[in-house]
Amino acid sequence: MNNRDRPMGTIEIQFEWGVLESGYRWCSRNGNRQLRKPPELDGRVRSVALTLGLFREFAALALSPTLRDSYDEDSILQFANAHGDLLCSANLIDEQTERDCATLSVWRREIKQMRMAVGWWDQRNTRNKVACMEKLHSAIMAALADTTTPRFTRAYLDENLKLYVRPMNLLAYMWLCFARVVAGEIKERPCGGCGKYIYSGHGLGLRADTATCNSKCRKRKSRQRAPPA
Repeated sequence: MNNRDRPMGTIEIQFEWGVLESGYRWCSRNGNRQLRKPPELDGRVRSVALTLGLFREFAALALSPTLRDSYDEDSILQFANAHGDLLCSANLIDEQTERDCATLSVWRREIKQMRMAVGWWDQRNTRNKVACMEKLHSAIMAALADTTTPRFTRAYLDENLKLYVRPMNLLAYMWLCFARVVAGEIKERPCGGCGKYIYSGHGLGLRADTATCNSKCRKRKSRQRAPPA
């Protein structure tokens, strides 16, 4: 597809992120809790395949069973071990940059903001639609302009004059994916078989009317619709 054939309003996101194979560990540094590489383990890194709907998983991280309105350290650790640190890719972490990894307070603040925004998005078809969409717009604009995550994104023009953006961290990637869903560039719908969200749109390889994740879910949906014998 050449540039003139590309749908108007679509900008590709290019993003790669690394995770420590050994996993992270909560450590205290200058009074802050922070995810660090265990010193006794090696620092081998694996690349992760991130999904467009990762923002929903992030927003759904569990609340702490002991701290009111706070988020559980174990669930954050599991998320980081699967998808990486919010602000620092594992393949770039060294003694100098490790201090820039997200602190526990940053994780909790960002989960709360994403959870509220996703909640407003899910209420867009209720009687409070106008108020929810106004709050959602403000939340996304604030996230995209967040000065606490410097160099949030960069825009590039390649040799074929194709424009794309590159998020500078995992937090930026999730907010950009969410913004694309809200803007209608990516379509989001629950799978008719398992209920998990599926995403379709330019360059994603799925038709806009895709209703299930895979053949297994298609069969499950067919069984659900079949009249009882």
